[in-house]
Amino acid sequence: MLFAAVDIVGGLLVFAAVGVTYALFNANLDVRIFDLMLLAVIIFISLRLAYRCFRPSSSPDPLYNVSVVKLSSILAGSYYILLIAAALYALVMIIAMPS
Repeated sequence: MLFAAVDIVGGLLVFAAVGVTYALFNANLDVRIFDLMLLAVIIFISLRLAYRCFRPSSSPDPLYNVSVVKLSSILAGSYYILLIAAALYALVMIIAMPS
């Protein structure tokens, strides 16, 4: 659960960095490359965490309700998929927009 909280905060901060650098530096080529690298990192980390969320657990913990753990995994994995979609959209918009 800590990874999910860190990814939410990290996603917000990195998307803010992409927007601020793109707006401040008027979409220079160097800034576009930097933004593309940030978005690639978001996509890589979110893919990895989404895979971990949707992977079935090998041994459920007897202290937790299985349905609650499954629902939490589905919600967290859905968040990661939405984050990947937003990063891909921003990636396409950065590439497609003329400078």
